[in-house]
Amino acid sequence: MHAVLAWSSELRQPGSPLIATATLDLDIQKIAARAVRDNLRRLNWANATNSAAVVTDVTTGEILAYVGSADYFDADAKGAIDFLQTKRSPGSALKPFIYGLALEKGSHTAASEMPDVPTEFPTMGGGAYVPENMTHTFLGPMLLRQALGNSRNIPALNLLSELGVERALELFERGGVKNVDWSPDRYGLSLAIGSLHVTPLELVTLYSALANGGETRPLVRWTGREPGPRARLLSRDAAQMTTHLLADPEARRPGFPGTGSRLPERYLSSEVAPKATSCCGSESTTAGSLLSACSTSTTTRWVTAVRCSFNVFDIASYSGRNVSRRKRSDALMISVEYRCRR
Repeated sequence: MHAVLAWSSELRQPGSPLIATATLDLDIQKIAARAVRDNLRRLNWANATNSAAVVTDVTTGEILAYVGSADYFDADAKGAIDFLQTKRSPGSALKPFIYGLALEKGSHTAASEMPDVPTEFPTMGGGAYVPENMTHTFLGPMLLRQALGNSRNIPALNLLSELGVERALELFERGGVKNVDWSPDRYGLSLAIGSLHVTPLELVTLYSALANGGETRPLVRWTGREPGPRARLLSRDAAQMTTHLLADPEARRPGFPGTGSRLPERYLSSEVAPKATSCCGSESTTAGSLLSACSTSTTTRWVTAVRCSFNVFDIASYSGRNVSRRKRSDALMISVEYRCRR
């Protein structure tokens, strides 16, 4: 329903053809819709209220499945809202691009030592920004490869501090993120951990660059239409190295013990992307890492973004370790899986 409403408006524009064929694959659309409903039921314990998913072809950018919510007619869950076009915090899902910029600059390699220790960052107002990791723990010095694989906050913030917020914002805007606020104090270093809100559609466009040697694949909704211009976000070498780091099963330890890069199958869109459960890399989001091991996974044909909204949930433990109990409201889970061209 959301795809019909969102896309039909394009056909009402002057000069539009009388007949147009959408890129949606009905089989994939049905599987994606079923997977969204099933996974939402699995997250019922966390008071998950709605979910959405989009699947695109990594080579062409064609949208193969578009599920704006679990049930369009569920008024209580605000089902009429198209969550694929709603901006929310992506959590840690933008971290790989920060690492990619550092690798492209040549200031760091996969073997560079990164500090994961308590750190104070000066703010524009003369104060101090003292961030923490999601687990409220620190792992000490670690390799850049491990810092990305474990989705540690402090190393990513250090990299962004060296690169400059403006450079990262320019990459995201060039990659298709709309309405970027260029006010000097708008995002700060928290850009690395989710202060720049994006839509799942923007996120899959960004990740298409990692799957295509650093160059995006604009989304395509209609067959026979010329796609929009591609944008280069990273050099081929930097994009391939970033993907390689995400694909390292050992780099995810100890943050994700017992799984390495292979996340629990119940949390992957394996129904949407057959055989994708043998994924070889991931980047967790802030809320998702605690709730559902949600990830950005490297696998060969599709880019998939999944968003899940929660009303209120309690966090009691993570990966077998106790953490402070607290409440979060209307949190966002985004999972991106993409398959790289061989």
